[in-house]
Amino acid sequence: MQHVRDISDAHGPQVVRVSELRRLAHGVTREIFERPGHPDQILKVVRPEKWVAYRQKRGLWARLKHRFTLGRYKFLSKEYRSYLRSAWLADRYGRNIPMVEFGPLIRTDQGLAQVARKASDGQGGLAPTLAGLRDDGSLFRPTMIDRLNAFVGDVYVTRVIASDLSTQNIVLDSGLQPARFVLIDGFGDNALLPLRVWFRRLNERQLDQRFARMAAALRLDWDAEARLYRLQPG
Repeated sequence: MQHVRDISDAHGPQVVRVSELRRLAHGVTREIFERPGHPDQILKVVRPEKWVAYRQKRGLWARLKHRFTLGRYKFLSKEYRSYLRSAWLADRYGRNIPMVEFGPLIRTDQGLAQVARKASDGQGGLAPTLAGLRDDGSLFRPTMIDRLNAFVGDVYVTRVIASDLSTQNIVLDSGLQPARFVLIDGFGDNALLPLRVWFRRLNERQLDQRFARMAAALRLDWDAEARLYRLQPG
Protein backbone atom coordinates (compact mmCIF):
# COMPACT_ATOMS: atom_id res chain seq x y z
CA MET A 1 0.00 0.00 0.00
CA GLN A 2 1.41 3.37 -1.02
CA HIS A 3 1.09 6.25 1.42
CA VAL A 4 1.12 10.00 0.89
CA ARG A 5 4.69 11.29 0.82
CA ASP A 6 5.52 14.34 2.95
CA ILE A 7 1.86 15.22 3.32
CA SER A 8 2.17 16.99 6.68
CA ASP A 9 2.01 20.77 6.77
CA ALA A 10 5.67 21.22 7.66
CA HIS A 11 5.95 24.93 6.89
CA GLY A 12 3.90 26.37 9.69
CA PRO A 13 0.71 28.42 9.53
CA GLN A 14 1.23 30.16 6.17
CA VAL A 15 -1.88 30.84 4.15
CA VAL A 16 -1.73 29.34 0.65
CA ARG A 17 -3.16 31.74 -1.94
CA VAL A 18 -5.15 29.35 -4.07
CA SER A 19 -6.87 32.31 -5.75
CA GLU A 20 -3.56 32.86 -7.57
CA LEU A 21 -3.20 29.21 -8.66
CA ARG A 22 -4.46 27.53 -11.82
CA ARG A 23 -7.48 25.37 -11.08
CA LEU A 24 -6.98 21.76 -12.14
CA ALA A 25 -10.59 20.63 -11.84
CA HIS A 26 -13.79 21.23 -9.93
CA GLY A 27 -16.78 19.33 -8.65
CA VAL A 28 -20.16 20.31 -7.31
CA THR A 29 -18.75 21.42 -3.95
CA ARG A 30 -14.97 21.83 -4.30
CA GLU A 31 -12.22 23.13 -6.53
CA ILE A 32 -8.92 21.31 -7.05
CA PHE A 33 -5.47 22.95 -7.13
CA GLU A 34 -1.93 21.62 -7.14
CA ARG A 35 -0.23 22.24 -3.81
CA PRO A 36 2.65 24.70 -4.30
CA GLY A 37 6.00 22.95 -3.90
CA HIS A 38 4.35 19.52 -3.88
CA PRO A 39 3.57 18.40 -7.45
CA ASP A 40 2.40 15.01 -6.16
CA GLN A 41 -0.31 16.57 -3.99
CA ILE A 42 -3.51 18.53 -4.51
CA LEU A 43 -5.61 20.91 -2.45
CA LYS A 44 -9.39 20.48 -2.33
CA VAL A 45 -11.12 23.75 -1.42
CA VAL A 46 -14.82 24.54 -1.00
CA ARG A 47 -15.99 26.65 -3.96
CA PRO A 48 -16.47 30.34 -3.04
CA GLU A 49 -20.07 30.44 -4.27
CA LYS A 50 -20.92 27.64 -1.84
CA TRP A 51 -19.74 29.83 1.02
CA VAL A 52 -21.76 32.78 -0.30
CA ALA A 53 -24.93 30.68 -0.47
CA TYR A 54 -24.29 29.28 3.02
CA ARG A 55 -23.77 32.71 4.61
CA GLN A 56 -26.84 34.17 2.93
CA LYS A 57 -29.18 31.69 4.57
CA ARG A 58 -31.49 33.29 7.12
CA GLY A 59 -33.66 32.06 9.96
CA LEU A 60 -33.16 30.48 13.37
CA TRP A 61 -31.93 27.13 12.04
CA ALA A 62 -29.35 28.84 9.84
CA ARG A 63 -28.09 30.94 12.76
CA LEU A 64 -27.77 27.85 14.94
CA LYS A 65 -25.84 26.02 12.23
CA HIS A 66 -23.52 29.00 11.70
CA ARG A 67 -22.76 29.16 15.41
CA PHE A 68 -22.70 25.56 16.59
CA THR A 69 -21.81 23.30 13.65
CA LEU A 70 -18.95 22.82 11.19
CA GLY A 71 -21.02 24.52 8.51
CA ARG A 72 -19.79 23.87 4.98
CA TYR A 73 -17.02 21.67 6.41
CA LYS A 74 -19.41 19.14 7.91
CA PHE A 75 -18.91 16.74 5.01
CA LEU A 76 -15.19 16.55 5.80
CA SER A 77 -15.77 14.82 9.13
CA LYS A 78 -17.83 12.18 7.30
CA GLU A 79 -15.08 11.71 4.72
CA TYR A 80 -12.40 11.25 7.37
CA ARG A 81 -14.53 8.76 9.32
CA SER A 82 -15.31 6.84 6.13
CA TYR A 83 -11.63 6.76 5.17
CA LEU A 84 -10.59 5.59 8.64
CA ARG A 85 -13.12 2.76 8.64
CA SER A 86 -12.12 1.58 5.16
CA ALA A 87 -8.40 1.84 5.97
CA TRP A 88 -8.92 -0.24 9.11
CA LEU A 89 -10.82 -2.92 7.18
CA ALA A 90 -8.26 -2.88 4.36
CA ASP A 91 -5.50 -3.50 6.90
CA ARG A 92 -7.54 -6.19 8.62
CA TYR A 93 -8.25 -8.14 5.43
CA GLY A 94 -5.09 -7.38 3.45
CA ARG A 95 -6.88 -5.31 0.79
CA ASN A 96 -6.12 -2.02 -0.94
CA ILE A 97 -7.82 1.13 0.29
CA PRO A 98 -10.09 1.97 -2.69
CA MET A 99 -9.94 5.70 -2.06
CA VAL A 100 -7.19 8.17 -2.82
CA GLU A 101 -5.09 8.92 0.27
CA PHE A 102 -5.65 12.26 1.95
CA GLY A 103 -4.13 14.00 4.90
CA PRO A 104 -4.35 17.23 6.91
CA LEU A 105 -6.23 20.46 6.48
CA ILE A 106 -4.25 23.62 5.74
CA ARG A 107 -5.22 27.28 5.54
CA THR A 108 -5.82 29.06 2.25
CA ASP A 109 -7.30 32.39 1.21
CA GLN A 110 -10.51 30.46 0.37
CA GLY A 111 -10.77 28.70 3.72
CA LEU A 112 -9.48 25.31 4.80
CA ALA A 113 -8.10 22.99 2.12
CA GLN A 114 -7.87 19.23 2.36
CA VAL A 115 -4.49 17.89 1.23
CA ALA A 116 -4.66 14.73 -0.87
CA ARG A 117 -2.25 12.69 -2.93
CA LYS A 118 -2.56 13.54 -6.60
CA ALA A 119 -4.00 10.55 -8.48
CA SER A 120 -2.02 10.79 -11.71
CA ASP A 121 -1.69 9.44 -15.23
CA GLY A 122 1.98 8.64 -14.53
CA GLN A 123 3.17 11.66 -16.52
CA GLY A 124 2.30 14.48 -14.16
CA GLY A 125 -1.31 14.93 -15.26
CA LEU A 126 -4.49 14.01 -13.48
CA ALA A 127 -5.53 10.35 -13.59
CA PRO A 128 -8.06 9.43 -16.30
CA THR A 129 -11.63 8.75 -15.21
CA LEU A 130 -13.61 5.63 -15.98
CA ALA A 131 -15.64 7.70 -18.43
CA GLY A 132 -12.46 8.81 -20.19
CA LEU A 133 -11.14 5.26 -20.43
CA ARG A 134 -14.47 4.16 -21.88
CA ASP A 135 -14.39 6.94 -24.45
CA ASP A 136 -10.86 6.18 -25.69
CA GLY A 137 -11.47 2.42 -25.67
CA SER A 138 -8.83 1.60 -23.05
CA LEU A 139 -11.43 0.22 -20.67
CA PHE A 140 -12.35 -2.68 -22.95
CA ARG A 141 -9.17 -4.66 -22.35
CA PRO A 142 -9.27 -7.78 -20.17
CA THR A 143 -6.47 -6.46 -17.94
CA MET A 144 -8.40 -3.22 -17.38
CA ILE A 145 -11.57 -5.14 -16.49
CA ASP A 146 -9.52 -7.16 -13.99
CA ARG A 147 -8.33 -3.91 -12.37
CA LEU A 148 -11.88 -2.57 -12.26
CA ASN A 149 -13.15 -5.74 -10.60
CA ALA A 150 -10.32 -5.64 -8.06
CA PHE A 151 -11.51 -2.12 -7.16
CA VAL A 152 -15.11 -3.32 -6.88
CA GLY A 153 -14.02 -6.11 -4.53
CA ASP A 154 -12.07 -3.66 -2.36
CA VAL A 155 -15.11 -1.37 -2.13
CA TYR A 156 -17.30 -4.18 -0.79
CA VAL A 157 -14.71 -5.60 1.61
CA THR A 158 -13.78 -2.21 3.09
CA ARG A 159 -17.46 -1.17 3.27
CA VAL A 160 -17.08 2.13 1.45
CA ILE A 161 -20.15 4.36 1.80
CA ALA A 162 -20.27 5.63 -1.78
CA SER A 163 -22.89 8.38 -1.76
CA ASP A 164 -22.03 9.50 -5.29
CA LEU A 165 -20.42 6.59 -7.13
CA SER A 166 -20.00 7.49 -10.80
CA THR A 167 -17.83 7.09 -13.88
CA GLN A 168 -16.40 10.56 -13.19
CA ASN A 169 -15.04 10.05 -9.67
CA ILE A 170 -13.38 6.66 -10.19
CA VAL A 171 -9.94 7.06 -11.78
CA LEU A 172 -7.04 4.85 -12.87
CA ASP A 173 -4.16 5.98 -10.66
CA SER A 174 -0.84 5.26 -12.37
CA GLY A 175 0.95 6.98 -9.52
CA LEU A 176 0.50 3.68 -7.69
CA GLN A 177 2.52 0.61 -8.61
CA PRO A 178 0.84 -1.35 -9.97
CA ALA A 179 -1.72 1.11 -11.28
CA ARG A 180 -5.21 0.61 -9.88
CA PHE A 181 -8.60 2.26 -9.70
CA VAL A 182 -9.42 4.54 -6.77
CA LEU A 183 -12.38 6.65 -5.72
CA ILE A 184 -11.44 10.33 -5.51
CA ASP A 185 -14.72 11.82 -4.24
CA GLY A 186 -18.30 11.02 -3.31
CA PHE A 187 -17.81 8.88 -0.20
CA GLY A 188 -19.13 9.21 3.34
CA ASP A 189 -22.68 8.84 4.65
CA ASN A 190 -24.74 12.01 4.27
CA ALA A 191 -27.84 10.63 6.00
CA LEU A 192 -28.99 11.97 9.35
CA LEU A 193 -28.96 8.39 10.67
CA PRO A 194 -25.92 6.50 9.32
CA LEU A 195 -27.84 3.29 8.63
CA ARG A 196 -25.45 2.14 5.92
CA VAL A 197 -22.60 2.37 8.41
CA TRP A 198 -24.51 0.36 10.98
CA PHE A 199 -25.95 -2.25 8.62
CA ARG A 200 -23.54 -3.77 6.13
CA ARG A 201 -26.23 -5.46 4.02
CA LEU A 202 -28.05 -2.18 3.53
CA ASN A 203 -24.90 -0.58 2.18
CA GLU A 204 -24.17 -3.59 -0.04
CA ARG A 205 -27.62 -3.36 -1.61
CA GLN A 206 -27.03 0.26 -2.51
CA LEU A 207 -23.59 -0.56 -3.91
CA ASP A 208 -25.21 -3.31 -6.00
CA GLN A 209 -27.61 -0.75 -7.46
CA ARG A 210 -24.92 1.82 -8.18
CA PHE A 211 -22.51 -0.62 -9.83
CA ALA A 212 -25.37 -2.04 -11.92
CA ARG A 213 -26.37 1.46 -13.01
CA MET A 214 -22.77 2.23 -14.00
CA ALA A 215 -22.62 -0.85 -16.23
CA ALA A 216 -24.94 0.72 -18.79
CA ALA A 217 -22.87 3.91 -18.87
CA LEU A 218 -19.65 1.90 -19.26
CA ARG A 219 -21.08 -0.44 -21.91
CA LEU A 220 -20.23 -3.45 -19.76
CA ASP A 221 -22.26 -6.32 -18.32
CA TRP A 222 -22.74 -6.51 -14.55
CA ASP A 223 -22.86 -9.97 -12.98
CA ALA A 224 -25.01 -9.25 -9.93
CA GLU A 225 -24.41 -12.62 -8.29
CA ALA A 226 -20.63 -12.56 -8.62
CA ARG A 227 -20.43 -8.75 -8.32
CA LEU A 228 -18.16 -8.49 -11.33
CA TYR A 229 -18.04 -6.52 -14.55
CA ARG A 230 -17.67 -8.44 -17.77
CA LEU A 231 -17.04 -7.44 -21.37
CA GLN A 232 -20.15 -7.56 -23.52
CA PRO A 233 -20.22 -10.37 -26.13
CA GLY A 234 -19.00 -9.39 -29.57
